[in-house]
Amino acid sequence: IMKYIFTIAMCLASLLSCNSTKNTEDTNKPSVSNKTLQPLPNTIEVETVARGLYKNVVITNGIAIFKADRTDVGTTVKLTKEQLQALKLAYNEFELDRINEYLSTTEKRFSDASAASSIKIINNNVEYVSNDFDTSNPPIEFSTLIKTIGTFLPKK
Repeated sequence: IMKYIFTIAMCLASLLSCNSTKNTEDTNKPSVSNKTLQPLPNTIEVETVARGLYKNVVITNGIAIFKADRTDVGTTVKLTKEQLQALKLAYNEFELDRINEYLSTTEKRFSDASAASSIKIINNNVEYVSNDFDTSNPPIEFSTLIKTIGTFLPKK
């Protein structure tokens, strides 16, 4: 009987120690909510280009302008408070001054398997431009920003 009690006690102790280690890892993980959020920049522009394809999104002062081709005047959409908050959270997930260092994890754009995109951010009259990346697979550092902007696109 003592053998069974000891075995159960050891199993419980190991489960509790695993659980407390997991909680420690979660609290040490950097979080956007733990730091002061930077305000949105003056302009965020995402451009997507491929053979026969051109899409452009420019977000300035809570207004998004979507262009389906180079001659398009564009469709203007006023972003909601919720959309602006989501955009602000996504914008704060990466270091703006390192945006040109972030690399695409795939290179499908070189074989026409994916369109090529880039993001340009203008903040306090300073222009930050990313390297080109596969539209379907942006760099991890700002993928949330790209996905968030994608949710603002007008539905066809």
